[in-house]
Amino acid sequence: MHNFNKHPTVHTDAFSPMDLHFAEFISRIAEDDDPDIHLAAALVSRCTTKGDSCLDLRRIYSENEGRDGPDRIRLPALSVWMDKLAECRAVGEPGQFHPLILDNRHRLYLYRYWAYENTIIDGITKMIENRDTEIDHGRLAESFHRFFSVPGNNTGVDWQQVAVFMASMKKFCVISGGPGTGKTTTVATILAVLIENAAPTPLNIYLCAPTGKASVRLKEAMIKARESLNCGDYVKANMPVEAGTIHRLLRPIPGSPYFRFDQSNPLPADVVIVDEASMVDLALMAKLIRALQHHTRLILVGDKDQLSSVEAGSVLGDICNRDTRKGFTKRFGALIESTIKVKLPCEDSTAGVDSDLHDHIVSLEKNYRFNDHSGIGALSRAVRRMDANKADELLKDRSDTSISFKSFATPGKSIRELGKQIVSGYTAFMMADDPVEALDLFHQFKVLCVVKKGAFGVAGINRVAEGVLSDAGLIPHRPQANPWYQRRPVMITSNDYRLGLFNGDIGITWYARDERSAGYPQVYFSSDAGDIRRFSPYRLPAHETVYAMTAHKSQGSEFDHVNLVLPENDTPLLTCELIYTAITRARKTVVVWGDEAIFSASVQRRIHRSSGLRDALWKNPGGL
Repeated sequence: MHNFNKHPTVHTDAFSPMDLHFAEFISRIAEDDDPDIHLAAALVSRCTTKGDSCLDLRRIYSENEGRDGPDRIRLPALSVWMDKLAECRAVGEPGQFHPLILDNRHRLYLYRYWAYENTIIDGITKMIENRDTEIDHGRLAESFHRFFSVPGNNTGVDWQQVAVFMASMKKFCVISGGPGTGKTTTVATILAVLIENAAPTPLNIYLCAPTGKASVRLKEAMIKARESLNCGDYVKANMPVEAGTIHRLLRPIPGSPYFRFDQSNPLPADVVIVDEASMVDLALMAKLIRALQHHTRLILVGDKDQLSSVEAGSVLGDICNRDTRKGFTKRFGALIESTIKVKLPCEDSTAGVDSDLHDHIVSLEKNYRFNDHSGIGALSRAVRRMDANKADELLKDRSDTSISFKSFATPGKSIRELGKQIVSGYTAFMMADDPVEALDLFHQFKVLCVVKKGAFGVAGINRVAEGVLSDAGLIPHRPQANPWYQRRPVMITSNDYRLGLFNGDIGITWYARDERSAGYPQVYFSSDAGDIRRFSPYRLPAHETVYAMTAHKSQGSEFDHVNLVLPENDTPLLTCELIYTAITRARKTVVVWGDEAIFSASVQRRIHRSSGLRDALWKNPGGL
């Protein structure tokens, strides 16, 4: 076996054993002992675990500049490195079948990630090439007059109307907006318009989300939105409200990474709507798109400013090209104005960009939950703009009790204060009379963390929570004596397709009273079908206690009260997207705990994930 330590360019401390084993694998296939090839292979393996879909060979130089110690890597000259990779037997060009793929923008991929990107690019490109679907414009205008009290809008653009029109006309569209901007109401209206205009032919419509809890919330919101629509019985009877996970929709094949629905067995769908699309990783989005028929409409709904998926990729952000404000083409502006009398801003902002995606993306601007005077709304907007000074000013404004900042100047005292908040926040949950009520009350309060480990990470705060709840008499005994105590909340951390339990699902421990299970703990979960299921704790896949969770895991959830706990030391994980995601989980109050300087630095730092998806979709020079 090759010894990395003999190569000065490869620092084993900077890589995981998996990265090093992969580099060994590439060296054997390439029959090349060149340390620069080993280094590239180890780096491309490492970058995918950090969320990148590829290794940007140019970017690695700038990232390496500020490092020292074991994290600093001795890099070869870029031109030399590129030449070696181009000549390597294990490296191919886009379209070839090799373990590694090198494109003309200095991006090095694992083959499967290049293939995932290419599937998404090809699928979206084909959907948008069919400029407009066949629909009766006169009938569509009539629907708008009924569903919107004021078709058009003389006081400004009603972006919900734009979204409904866009989804009615396009096979592919993205509806982005923060919490409270009416995304679910917009989706319900889209479906009503599509059903009405397709009548009497019924449509096969599927609603899905990345996680079970997000699909349950989608179902609940759709039931509520359907009742408020001004439509006939036929439309309401054909309006879908059932929602499931993307995995459930595609039907996983046990023991494999494949699904029953794929390109050879496509979904029998006319319309597929994906909620919380920012959480969908590169691989899952590719597998979904691969399973669509040529006529299927795909509507992605989410918040482009939220955190990206835990796994590799930043699919929604790349599709939306979120760092650039976009207008609409004049052609689309004229079409929407002639049909529903909405006038869009259609300046020359689309000039010079050879992409039709401009007319497939709409952002909902008006917030129906947080008004202009809402502290949470104002804070989320400041963080989204990366305005640290404004965010700091808002948090220190004592006149608004919905948001506040607690300094960790004295960590011990701060932990005690946080402990009091935990007892207050979870008391109603700990007093619940049955598991169904407990599952509902558990989402009133949550502690969100940035990191997993450490005193201010998930593990540390969960220990604090169990301690203070036990001291308050809300946990019947010390958890060390019996970890499966009454009302212990747990979160699943790995997928179990056989049981139908997935990463992020939350359950509540309860001692069953029925004759068969009396005296034994059961863990109760809300399913994406809307019912309650229970399991013996000893059958569960990997799990952890969940009084506190990471901000990443909180996506797709909402809580009345949120306490965001920052770590003691700054970390690249702290970004404006993470702070924004955590803040916007709250309906009523947000408390941020941490160091002011670390908070300000977080707000001014943006996630950057290496990918070729954005360049290819927006047809930037040199894209895939």
